[in-house]
Amino acid sequence: MARFSLFSIVLCVVPLAATFGEEKPSPLDKDRKAIQGIWIVESAHRDGKKIPDNERVEGPVLYAIKVMEDKFQISLEKSGEEYKFAGEPIPFSLDVSASPRIIEFDFSPSEKGYCIYSIKDGQLSLGFNYKDGPLGDATKVREKLPKSFETKLGDGSYVFVLKKAK
Repeated sequence: MARFSLFSIVLCVVPLAATFGEEKPSPLDKDRKAIQGIWIVESAHRDGKKIPDNERVEGPVLYAIKVMEDKFQISLEKSGEEYKFAGEPIPFSLDVSASPRIIEFDFSPSEKGYCIYSIKDGQLSLGFNYKDGPLGDATKVREKLPKSFETKLGDGSYVFVLKKAK
């Protein structure tokens, strides 16, 4: 009888002790893992409304982003269903302590760029200050970042919503 009780206690305590030994991933580790892969632009928003797809075809158009470890590449060209990722991968880091969270990326060794981001349910949202054009000076000033993923008429915010490729 004593063996049965001791055996029962061991069966209950050992799994419980193993659970205490596991560390939960940090918010940074979760985001680093979640952001990896290829993300395809589903929609773009500016001035409080969605930009129609037919208006997004002129000039350089962001089609997709490929994230590999702590670097990313963008695709401004698409051939059929294939995205062409060009240029050198761009180093970036994530700031999960900010609200909304921030991606800091390197334009060059001496120049940084910023955007806000959110990853949820297989969707990546990116928000920029677009007041002086794509990747203009406003993108290089952290304090000029949008405070949310909503855009308003004349506020200079530009938001991309991307889905993770399968």
